[in-house]
Amino acid sequence: HLCSGIVAAALGSATADGAFRVQSLVFAQLPPPPTLRAPSTADVEFLALVSGLVAPVTGEPGHAEALERLVDFVAQGAAAGGVGCRVRRLIVCGGSLCADQPGAPGGGPSKEALTTTDQLLTRLAGATEVHVIPGRADPTNASLPQM
Repeated sequence: HLCSGIVAAALGSATADGAFRVQSLVFAQLPPPPTLRAPSTADVEFLALVSGLVAPVTGEPGHAEALERLVDFVAQGAAAGGVGCRVRRLIVCGGSLCADQPGAPGGGPSKEALTTTDQLLTRLAGATEVHVIPGRADPTNASLPQM
């Protein structure tokens, strides 16, 4: 028994009693998928995901240097095996304001943290498209809901 919706061809002959004797069945197949072209050097583009851009109030050794390397990587790309790589879009996945910093009035981010984040995002946005998604600790309103 065949289920409905299958396209098949049967090769055979009629018998003396009016039945059909099948010698071979052929089923329709999907066409082969199109071949993927090899990326050229101009086609190598990436999506970057980052989080936790602002250092804690106590300061974290090397955090400023890490942020500088991020900006350089996004702005200039990286050489991967001799091929130029470009970050097409950067998504900041929370932790950009660090609203849970101790010592900030009302539990919100400090003025210095906001200034640092603003400067960093301005530099990054000058190099590529940037999307900011608030994290659990980032302050938002109803138009930008938290997770």
